[in-house]
Amino acid sequence: MQNDISLIFFVLIFLFVFVIVGLLFFTNFSETKTEDKRVRHHLTNIKNEFRPEINISLIRQKYLKSLSPFEQAMEKLPGMMKLELLIEQAGKFFPAYKLVLTCFNLGIIGGLATWTYTRQITVIIAVFIIIFWIPIFLLTMVREQRLTKFEEQLPDALEIMVRAMRSGHRFTETLNLIARDLPDPISSEFGITFDELSYGIDTRVAFQNLLSRVPSVSLMAMVTSVLVQKESGGNLTEILQNISTVIRSRFKFQRKVKTLTAESKSSVWVLAILPFGIFAMLKITTPEYVDVLFTDPNGIKMIAVGLGLMVVGIIWIQKLTQIRV
Repeated sequence: MQNDISLIFFVLIFLFVFVIVGLLFFTNFSETKTEDKRVRHHLTNIKNEFRPEINISLIRQKYLKSLSPFEQAMEKLPGMMKLELLIEQAGKFFPAYKLVLTCFNLGIIGGLATWTYTRQITVIIAVFIIIFWIPIFLLTMVREQRLTKFEEQLPDALEIMVRAMRSGHRFTETLNLIARDLPDPISSEFGITFDELSYGIDTRVAFQNLLSRVPSVSLMAMVTSVLVQKESGGNLTEILQNISTVIRSRFKFQRKVKTLTAESKSSVWVLAILPFGIFAMLKITTPEYVDVLFTDPNGIKMIAVGLGLMVVGIIWIQKLTQIRV
């Protein structure tokens, strides 16, 4: 009976961790999903006789050509394009099939390790699913951190571009200055764009590639101004200066919003962890009180309802603390 109680408890823990991992994955995407849609909508509006076969970064095109026919076939599997975009936006350059194989192998190892402790198929499948998504979740976090750092560096990059153009440099040369003087990630991204322009790729296509690698509303404002100025004319230096000022103000407001909502977000995880801490303490001090929850059918129902309400509460508070800027 004691082993059954422990097994049920561990199953609930695994399921709860799986839900939390999925929730974190959803939360990280939810704030940028709107911006991604706006960027894609913008790309659709500004395209002009756009051919998808040339809308690919030079670095990615180079290493895709170096793959074997089998590896290229793996890259054409369903869902690989989204993973490739995630990898590129995270600043990494390796085939998407390697990420899938890594996730699968780690899941198998975790499942086999779980098999040595329990023969329950449900637990093994839960462990496999959780471990399978961990590398993708970590890569998503790297992507978010990289995009945030890019947003922080963009106003300084615009300032450099404005000063360089005022001193007589051409616009394309200012991209090379940013690639040479500023740190990653903005240096690498602007460096790729400068290389694409140097190789003769159209300005519209080069900036479309940049926006696909960095789905940022602030960058979209800069790209729009450059393309509009290229077609209709105007003072690009003054436009970029105004955009830099707006981006700095927007970023300061974003930080203020994060500061004001940090307490609510931290309270979510404290309240989520607290029941499990109390359960562990009662299990050690007075196990007879908690054993009833697993032996009585009503206790199982109470645990299920409690976990369900906990997940609903976490999602609700996350939604309330998400403020789009």
